Amino acid sequence: MVRRELQEIADLFGSTVVLTSGDRSHVPPGGSTRSLHLAGRAADFYVEGVSLTEAFNRIRASGILNDGNFEFINHLGVCNGGPATIPAHLHLGHYSTNQNRHMIEECGSYRVVGP
Repeated sequence: MVRRELQEIADLFGSTVVLTSGDRSHVPPGGSTRSLHLAGRAADFYVEGVSLTEAFNRIRASGILNDGNFEFINHLGVCNGGPATIPAHLHLGHYSTNQNRHMIEECGSYRVVGP
């Protein structure tokens, strides 16, 4: 499901989607033990040549994620003007239950913005 949606995102922009993290079998420092990455259902990425905020807003506006049980997060990667705790990136995860959330994360705080 995630791979299919990433292809749709690439098609939407006519650009390359670059994966920065995918499935993993460990929890990185500061990571969540409930991460969809651990279940093989998530990918972190950016769209080549497009700012994260622009990509996040355009993907949300397109509606391509609205009926697929997706978690879509814009990890801003900044914290009160200080160094990023994680590199900025977009996150796409697929839930096995009927839910859909779009969020912005900054300094460990999540703000739900839709779907």
